[in-house]
Amino acid sequence: MGEIYLIEVGVGLVIGIISYFLNRTMKRIDDVESKVSTNKESIATNSSKTRIMEVQTDSRIENLDAKFDMLYSSIKDLTKEIKELNRTISSN
Repeated sequence: MGEIYLIEVGVGLVIGIISYFLNRTMKRIDDVESKVSTNKESIATNSSKTRIMEVQTDSRIENLDAKFDMLYSSIKDLTKEIKELNRTISSN
């Protein structure tokens, strides 16, 4: 009877130790899964923000291109007018 009791206690201790480490491992796995899901959400949010910024940047570039085209055209017109004024002044 004493031998059976010792075997039961030994098996109980082994099961308790295994349960402790298994429980600790499962908690760590849960923590990692939670961090991964948080990171995925963060990445999704950041990628959508990045896309919005890209669209805004493209819009700004197009706007600047149009303004530079207008500026270039205005400079050409002013250059022509200055040349004409110089000719008028020099002919008088």
